[in-house]
Amino acid sequence: MNQLSNQLVARFRKNGTLKLLSLLLAVTLVSVTQDDRVTVREVEVPFSVTILEANRVPIKRPPDSVKVTLSGTDPALRRLKEPRIEPISVELTGRQNEEWIRLDRRNIKGVPAKWVKKIDPEKQYIKLEPIIVRSIPVVLKLEGEPKGGFRLRESSVEPTSVDVSGPQSVVKDLKEMRTRPISLVGRSSATSTEVELESPPYGTTLEADKQSVLVKLDILENREQRVFPDMEIALLTGDESELATASPSAVDVVVEGPISQIRKLDRKSIDVYIDPDDVPLGRSRRKQMVADAPAGTDIEIVQFTPPTVLVTRKRKPTPSVPKDLESDMAQGQDEGDNQLDLE
Repeated sequence: MNQLSNQLVARFRKNGTLKLLSLLLAVTLVSVTQDDRVTVREVEVPFSVTILEANRVPIKRPPDSVKVTLSGTDPALRRLKEPRIEPISVELTGRQNEEWIRLDRRNIKGVPAKWVKKIDPEKQYIKLEPIIVRSIPVVLKLEGEPKGGFRLRESSVEPTSVDVSGPQSVVKDLKEMRTRPISLVGRSSATSTEVELESPPYGTTLEADKQSVLVKLDILENREQRVFPDMEIALLTGDESELATASPSAVDVVVEGPISQIRKLDRKSIDVYIDPDDVPLGRSRRKQMVADAPAGTDIEIVQFTPPTVLVTRKRKPTPSVPKDLESDMAQGQDEGDNQLDLE
């Protein structure tokens, strides 16, 4: 082409008319050459399959779109800013359970068929299966840790299972339905909240009216233990004529509870005692202690050291009368007798 242009220019210099004709021919050749340029465009086109039969569904999700390659010398293709191709929808009703679907130019609507050079993917494998329904356990998806010093004691979900329907092979292999992530970060108290379930696998649906479950989280303060040594044992004797003793008379008491309560606890607020009534009079028997934790707290008594003590129950001794007091009492008695005799 360069050589032809050079020749036209040379002749144009020798002959005016010829020069003008040569110029027009050169412009025409350049224009034709430019119009012969090939334009290539790639467009993502939405793709979907539909099936009207209520008892069958695809077991795998088809691609959401296909890539269509357009190519041609048509100036309209070059000028087209965004080719408007209609979404592709394939009807599967009445087809076999397993089938290859092939796309071609007839599926591309909105542009001339001659522009369509390639569809990717061009063919797809579709497998349909009968629908079944199963009850699937619900599993909590927990993330993070509660506020420092607190712990998750227990969690529960209601309902504990949901009915899922879908392709037989998919539903049969489904082991659990998980909730959306539930963050424990910063939590320091019990809570109850509605949480959505994760979307079930493609082709399956939840049979429930709502897509959420009720989740309960029991979050408690961390606990620790504390030892109170040499706590005196109180013996609860109901008869003033009896005497009960314990050996040893004091024990070490281990308590457990929320950290904030344990660290404020005073030994005076703990009562350790034994009821000796089942110990026969004049006998001894090993018995366990009982202790009352402060009311209104979550503190528990968890251990005594030693775990038992020897309790002895007996009568109190009769008070002895001094001899000089006995003589005075006897003399007083004699004087009283003599006075009676005189009368």
